[in-house]
Formats: sequence, structure tokens, C-alpha cells
Amino acid sequence: PDYLQAVFSLYVIDGYKHDEISAMIGITVSASKWRLAKARELLQVALEPYYNNNKGQSA
Repeated sequence: PDYLQAVFSLYVIDGYKHDEISAMIGITVSASKWRLAKARELLQVALEPYYNNNKGQSA
């Protein structure tokens, strides 16, 4: 979802801290942390089948 992607991108890609993200998009610091954790969880679930299918193969 967009609301998770926004926090993920700002934190992981752009390097903002949670207090900066919360001020930018109008959420609490704890909401920013929760959204980042949820985004990472969903990303891990989405990538798991790919990772499991390619175990042992080098790039």
C-alpha cells in the first residue's frame, strides 16, 4: 500500500529518520516505525518464494 511504501522509501532509500518522516507526512513517530516494520514484513513475504526458488544458485 502507498502509505507503507512512502515510509519505506523515505527511511530506507532517502535516509530520513522517523522524526523527520513523521513531520513530513503528518503521522506520529510510532506510526512511522510501525509502517516501516509492516512494509518490511510484506516485502519479505513477497520475496520469499523467489528466494526459496533460487537457493544455491549464484548470480
